[in-house]
Amino acid sequence: MGVQKNQNTGALTAEHYHRHRQQLAQKGTIKKHHAISTKNNIKGIKNGGKSKFLSIDDITFVGELICSRFCELMNEDPLAFLQHCSKEDIMTFWKWILDQYKVRKKSTLHEYWRVWRMLYRRCVGRSLHAKIAADINDYIDEDLRQSYNLDLTTREKPVMNVDDVFLILHHHWVMDTATFPDGRQRLQVPFLILTSAYTATRPGVLVYVPKNEKKDKGYCISENDEDEEEEEEEEDTIDCEWDNEQAKTLCYGDVTLFLLPNPDGIQDLLAMEIDVHHTKGHQRKPKRKIFVFSEADNLIFDPVLLMIVLALVDNAFESNIRSVRDIFRTRVRPPRRSLQLR
Repeated sequence: MGVQKNQNTGALTAEHYHRHRQQLAQKGTIKKHHAISTKNNIKGIKNGGKSKFLSIDDITFVGELICSRFCELMNEDPLAFLQHCSKEDIMTFWKWILDQYKVRKKSTLHEYWRVWRMLYRRCVGRSLHAKIAADINDYIDEDLRQSYNLDLTTREKPVMNVDDVFLILHHHWVMDTATFPDGRQRLQVPFLILTSAYTATRPGVLVYVPKNEKKDKGYCISENDEDEEEEEEEEDTIDCEWDNEQAKTLCYGDVTLFLLPNPDGIQDLLAMEIDVHHTKGHQRKPKRKIFVFSEADNLIFDPVLLMIVLALVDNAFESNIRSVRDIFRTRVRPPRRSLQLR
């Protein structure tokens, strides 16, 4: 049916908005779009901590408690418990966790609480009421913290510095005796290390990180688990096909190499831009980040040269650039202020 408009003013009519409201009512709860890793985590919770997608971690721990042990103790169906639980039921659940398991830090309990709310939204179809969530937060922060003497400290997370990066690269180039399937990968590893260090990005921003265990298994040994349910098999078969998920990696189209004029030198200056798209939460809040690199005095720290060599190996240049010599012989002529290498 076409959009109904007022013939005099051209504006949308009240009937149009009434119909739109009815469509929204029929649609029900708007489901939040989750990343594949989040879907696998939720699936692990619903399966009672026995999902093959996850190891024994915080998420499967909470799932096992909700779906088996606690509900078995209370003689409750797990799904019915989530759908009809009151504020007092949830508070009792967290007290039971502290009574039965060695949870010593408040931050750990809050992480379990965050995962529990994610599971609740997924199974019930709506978020937990904000007032109830706030009361439970206060209950954890005040009553449970004092009663069980929960630790408020946080663990220090040391980060790498330039000396650590140098040691890794020195080992890679000088001391490492491991073999790679081809020489290109020996170049790609230090490039990714340097790029990750300079941009402070996660590995999943630069390379494809599979989120589906069955897909990983298929890539390695081409096996399928015949014991899975038919619906899951159909879903996994679709996932194993090449899709946009695998393209969420750093591609040559995201890298720009260019020359800057250097009139006093025998060659112009090389520089590189990397346009990072797939940062964490990019589907919800797209935010591009562009990083600029220049040549480094110490070649072990130079990602620009590595990028050029990789592009030459992969024949990625559209122009007649076939060697590093072709690049170094190129000069930026006035009135240009830069020259992009394509």
